[in-house]
Amino acid sequence: MKRQRKYRILLRWVGLLGSVLWVSCGRQGSDWEHRGCLTLGVDRASVESLPGSDGVSVGPTAASGLDTNDFILTLASVEALDEPLYQGRYADRPTEWFLDPGTYEVSVVSIPFVEPAFDAPQYGDKQLVVVTAGQTVGVTFWAHTLNAGLRFRFTEPFSTVYAGWKVLLTAECGSLDYGLREQRTAYFAPGRLEMLLTDGQQQQSLGSRFLYEGQVLTLTLSSTEPVEDVEAGFSIVVDTSKVWINEDLNLGDLHDGSSRESALTVLELSDHTGKQDVWVVGYVVGGDLTSSSVCFDPPFEKMTNLALAAAPTVRNREECASVELKSGAVREALNLVDHPELYGRRIWICGDVVASYYGLVGVKSISEWIYE
Repeated sequence: MKRQRKYRILLRWVGLLGSVLWVSCGRQGSDWEHRGCLTLGVDRASVESLPGSDGVSVGPTAASGLDTNDFILTLASVEALDEPLYQGRYADRPTEWFLDPGTYEVSVVSIPFVEPAFDAPQYGDKQLVVVTAGQTVGVTFWAHTLNAGLRFRFTEPFSTVYAGWKVLLTAECGSLDYGLREQRTAYFAPGRLEMLLTDGQQQQSLGSRFLYEGQVLTLTLSSTEPVEDVEAGFSIVVDTSKVWINEDLNLGDLHDGSSRESALTVLELSDHTGKQDVWVVGYVVGGDLTSSSVCFDPPFEKMTNLALAAAPTVRNREECASVELKSGAVREALNLVDHPELYGRRIWICGDVVASYYGLVGVKSISEWIYE
């Protein structure tokens, strides 16, 4: 009995030693010397910050219905992104990946998102990682909102005046119809979004917006009732949950830019490129323009240009219009170097609308100007 017991103990030790040697060979053998190890994880704090999350980083979150186990994980070499080495549930991933040295792209997303959709926020992260032979690399995903949302709120007077109308939202990734009874948030890939109010026959441009990653923009449309021979007008109140901007944009009737009273807003300029001697209204939000930047904070150094926006709080280059200040009276009157008091003020200018000036829709050849 004693001899059999010693034999069983010896077998256990041999088995344990074999296991240790197997793990050791996996890390220190010839394969380990020529390959690198990749491990993945999701940051707990990032999931806690997601809308509706109850702070659970792995597993379902009761309030939002998110489950990071169900996130879609993709791993691919940067040299063959269309041929993933792995694409599937995050929970089904290997604990460790032994990979050839090189650069890899790893990403996680909560849902696929290829075209506009209602109530479809997409959460996730994407990172590049360099794998080195004989080394372990850890990647921690920071879950955040990847797409952008837009929702409309229609006041009762607006719904009465424009009954039967809808807003057509068009982006590079596709289009969505937003009816006046719609309550959901429409989600788009980050980028420029065109907005058109239509009843199928008539249409009115609401301008365009540039939606940023993680931004949810709320537009409230209100209307004034028609009075005698004057058509009803409407306005847009803008609130973004990320930047907390409130804007009142009095669009009223279709603006044609023929006078100061019918001046085109910055949001309408892209629909009127090529027009000459038209009035434009906006707030001076910056200057010192280059082909890729706008300076939004004084003091300013250039006297040759300035940036206009629909609201004095705008700090995004894509929401601005560029203004050329030619040498002479217009430059002497409107440049921000000599007139810093113009910063943040609303001005009206009469000039030619061009498709691109410093990479933005712009106004050139100014002949008249007025400011508050």
